[in-house]
Amino acid sequence: MRSTIELCKEIQTLLVEWKFPDGNEVRFDPERNDIVIGKRNRGSLGKGYRAVAYSAFVIGLMRFCLRNSLPHPGFVVLDTPLNPYKGPDEGDDGKVNNETKIAFYKSLSNVNNIGQVVVLENDNPPDEVQQSTTYHHFSRNREIGRYGFYPL
Repeated sequence: MRSTIELCKEIQTLLVEWKFPDGNEVRFDPERNDIVIGKRNRGSLGKGYRAVAYSAFVIGLMRFCLRNSLPHPGFVVLDTPLNPYKGPDEGDDGKVNNETKIAFYKSLSNVNNIGQVVVLENDNPPDEVQQSTTYHHFSRNREIGRYGFYPL
């Protein structure tokens, strides 16, 4: 039980840094085997905020493991955590606001972070984050920058 509380505190710290709505209250629901943020189950959030909450969970889990000398590879890879896929008939339910996006990147670019986070995203992070991290822009243009993740 204590471990669950400590893990939720790691997740809560991230959500507060990211200016996540109601992120200052995180607990574990053993019946659902998921976290509750504020008064809402993570699964009931819109797609965008659900993806950000999942990112907080995997990064929080990494930090919890590394701080407590538990096994973890020391890195996580996030695939479009701020712009989840939207199908043709879907609305903007849960679209992540810009304040949260900027706070997300600034928090992850902090050199005091524990572990490494790789973010694959469709939108560019703010300029200040690009300058303070290892940033690669995939241009899909053979003449400019890097074409894609895999070399041509």
